Amino acid sequence: MVHWNLIKRRQILFLQFGLLACLVLGFTIFQGMEGQANSDRLEIIEEIRLPIKEVSGLAYVRSVDGAFDIAAVGDKKAEILIYNTGLKTTQLYSFAELLFERFSLCFDETSADCVKIRKKISSDWEAIVVDNDGSFHIMQEHSQAIITLNSDVSEILSITNFDLVGDDSKLKKSSSKIQSNSLGEGFIKQGENFIVAKEMYPLSFVEIGESKAVAKGFSQATQALSKESTDAKGQNLFRRKLDVLSKWELSGHSKCDFSELAVRNGKLLALSQKCKKLMVFSELPTGKNKVVPEQVFPLPKKINSPEALAVLPDGTIAIGSDIKKKKTNLFILKFHGESP
Repeated sequence: MVHWNLIKRRQILFLQFGLLACLVLGFTIFQGMEGQANSDRLEIIEEIRLPIKEVSGLAYVRSVDGAFDIAAVGDKKAEILIYNTGLKTTQLYSFAELLFERFSLCFDETSADCVKIRKKISSDWEAIVVDNDGSFHIMQEHSQAIITLNSDVSEILSITNFDLVGDDSKLKKSSSKIQSNSLGEGFIKQGENFIVAKEMYPLSFVEIGESKAVAKGFSQATQALSKESTDAKGQNLFRRKLDVLSKWELSGHSKCDFSELAVRNGKLLALSQKCKKLMVFSELPTGKNKVVPEQVFPLPKKINSPEALAVLPDGTIAIGSDIKKKKTNLFILKFHGESP
């Protein structure tokens, strides 16, 4: 009896030591994984309060004496704000009157209908891209249009229209509100083509270009070629319509959305407002219609309603918050372990 108890006790001790060893090993692995996650974390290095509400688009403009000019657009007004990271100064350029003069029959807001028309024409700006020549491309969601302005915001150079819904019968059966509020939220320019982030329904990337043009997708190679190409096609047309060339849906049943796009080190960054994450894609391959991010970075909890994204030349990123209150709405971040 005593011998059996001794054997049983030894078995229990061995089992306890085994469980303890497993726990220690698991904790070590977890710590390593946590350390790896922390090394990939985004860190806020600067917080700014821009005098613009509901920041919805950001873009790098130019370098000035070691600092950067960043362009910002808000959802409600036809304005471009330029912020200098060195001097901490801002300049505001309105293009509302340019829009009214060309696209509205209303001379002023003497009637309620004209108030509505002018408000519709001059709002719903979701993204901004700056060309090498300094011209601004700004996307309006509900009209599915990209307006191009010259570098001093004194002239409308062109209007580019597109249709992200097209002949998709499933989307056409959905409510008009879902359609108009779930369209283009961000875009990048690749030579003559654009890649647009469709917010939801479905969550996807859409490449648009001239009719019968070939889809290029996205990769480091297409980025290199796009820097060398010019907008020869249709550059003399004030207004043009681009067609959908290819689509890539986010694989799985994600509850995220797309808020903005940017390119960093040859990779495509997609910002999600709902999930407060930054997704990284190495490529959007032609011939495929599903993609998955190769990396996902959670944003710091301090950033509310992340809507705008820009990559700066030193590798840092700028994220804008779509908030109405006069609070901090621009954050400069670095990837943990990288020096700005």
